[in-house]
Amino acid sequence: TTLFLAPLLEVAPHSAGWNLVRRNEVISWDLENNPVFIKTNSTTGSSNKIKVKLYNSTGPFKLVVVKFTSPLVYEIHRCSGGFVNLPIQPPADLNKIWTIAKTEMDLIISCNGELLLNYTFSESSRSGCTSNW
Repeated sequence: TTLFLAPLLEVAPHSAGWNLVRRNEVISWDLENNPVFIKTNSTTGSSNKIKVKLYNSTGPFKLVVVKFTSPLVYEIHRCSGGFVNLPIQPPADLNKIWTIAKTEMDLIISCNGELLLNYTFSESSRSGCTSNW
């Protein structure tokens, strides 16, 4: 699986130091075995975005977006049907560390150690969500 991040400050696997990731940089990543950690300093209402695209050479890309609107919203490509309010809003801290993890059945988004979303693919009303992810 390849991970495409844009725009971000830094990204790190759990066991390593932080690495600067340039906008639109493509890196090899196994999201099911290694959650991605992302540092941001965006403010609520700025409309900045975290975009994480996953793809391989044979399958369609997968996209997760967190948008810094007020309140913050997320979109899971082929699952959420557009932007949806995060059920739990992140802490007010300016500097945030986001964790995005994937299991076979769920996509999990946390911020500064607080669980914001545990999205179960099979609960989507959109056809193709589970098979896409």
